[in-house]
Amino acid sequence: MKIIPLLPLALAMCVGCQVTQTYNSNMPSKDKPTESTVKDVKELINFYNEAFIAKEYTKINGIIEMPFVLVNNDETLSFSTKEELIDKYKSVREPLDDAGYTHSKITSLEIIEVNDSITTARMGYARYNKSGDVFHNGEGIYLFRKKENKWFLVGRIESSKTEPLE
Repeated sequence: MKIIPLLPLALAMCVGCQVTQTYNSNMPSKDKPTESTVKDVKELINFYNEAFIAKEYTKINGIIEMPFVLVNNDETLSFSTKEELIDKYKSVREPLDDAGYTHSKITSLEIIEVNDSITTARMGYARYNKSGDVFHNGEGIYLFRKKENKWFLVGRIESSKTEPLE
């Protein structure tokens, strides 16, 4: 007689297991990204890095997609126009000349393919001055979306810490 009250509980637990199993099967794969995705995203990152160094904002304008989100230690910004975003890039890039900025180097890069059209890149970088010294280390997560067979940068989560993110 005491077994009957446990039956609904056991059935409820099994239903919960099925939901969890279905949910987990729909989670993004932890497999390595495809070779073509890695190649395409690396090319886009290098293009972006070179455009940032050279202050070629029109090149950055061609690889971003709106809306764009920027998250850093102090604020979260959403940009609805490319003009607003390019103004933000200028406000970050232009003052670097006062520090003697010459270039940046990518110090670490991990590309994670979420699905066929969304990819992230966790990238560390170092900024160098005219003396060849690193004056800033940073790390961020860059968000990419594939649209019409072309990758676009759609957001950044940026850390201004001098140590890599844990």
